[in-house]
Amino acid sequence: MQILPLDAGAHVAQQGSFQILRFPTEFVGDPGVVYLELLVEGRYYEDPDEITLYERAMNDLRVRAAPPEESRTIVYRTLKEVVP
Repeated sequence: MQILPLDAGAHVAQQGSFQILRFPTEFVGDPGVVYLELLVEGRYYEDPDEITLYERAMNDLRVRAAPPEESRTIVYRTLKEVVP
């Protein structure tokens, strides 16, 4: 898990979350699916070009997010602030 701190500024996922779904290797050539959870519906994208855009967005988020160990520290610190 990685946390994107608030001070990271604007980012590509501000409009909502998305998941990139991959399939077992026996489905060679299948680029997978991107799933978006929207307010009134879910949406799937299967076009390879659209999937590539979301892969790039995910990579950008990984680079900008705190590393896993620091992300754990952020979660624990936040829990201490919220839970008495």
